[in-house]
Amino acid sequence: MGPEHRRTVVTGAASGIGRATVELLRREGDEVLAVDVDPRGQEVADACGARFVRADVSDPDEWARIITATESELGGLDLLFLNAGVPALEPDVLTADLDRLTRAYGVNVGGVLHGLRAGVPLLERDGGGDLLITASLAGIMPYWSDPLYSLTKHAAVGLARSVARPLGKRGVRVNLLCPGVIDTPITPDHIRVAMATAGLEPLSPAAVAGYVLEILGKRDSDRIWLAQPQLGLVEYVPAPVPMPAPVRAPMPSAPSPA
Repeated sequence: MGPEHRRTVVTGAASGIGRATVELLRREGDEVLAVDVDPRGQEVADACGARFVRADVSDPDEWARIITATESELGGLDLLFLNAGVPALEPDVLTADLDRLTRAYGVNVGGVLHGLRAGVPLLERDGGGDLLITASLAGIMPYWSDPLYSLTKHAAVGLARSVARPLGKRGVRVNLLCPGVIDTPITPDHIRVAMATAGLEPLSPAAVAGYVLEILGKRDSDRIWLAQPQLGLVEYVPAPVPMPAPVRAPMPSAPSPA
């Protein structure tokens, strides 16, 4: 199936980036399965002709239902957009409610891990495709207002970067989308005030959905893409890690048994 007619699963589809992406991909001709624990995802799906599965992406058992629905409703999978995410909203790690961390970790990290474990075999079966993961600027830099959220997004970035090369050999392109401040209800008021003070406007979910299409159109892999107000979509290339030089000749490989 060509890229103009993808079979797509989008998590976190009831609002924000997920909703905007579902709507845009439907306009582009994709067959879309919208996934969210929020039942309002059904309204989103109905409005644009997508399918909907109500599921908690932090639960690996729920992913079995999502994949079953993907096969029955879409007939296969070309794009898995693991977008669902929740904040922790605990600025002080010394007194933080760890239940908030458990929930944020479950969605932001577990939702990625369980999603790729469930979805990659289907992508691979159908000849490969795209795995796009929404992380955050908080996954590549400090985020003093919500360090526990930053913890989960750093974990998602590390996981995606670590699987990109081996999954690429299996025909699955892996890319990270790291947006800055988005104009959604989960953006804290103090962040909005800081943005306004700096003379910046938050990104609209529709703009980020457009960047999703731009990333997919590059047909590249193992890339980190930043989406920021006034800058648009920019590739982020981490600095290389200094590696030690060998102090002696490497050990020879053991001969293979006859």
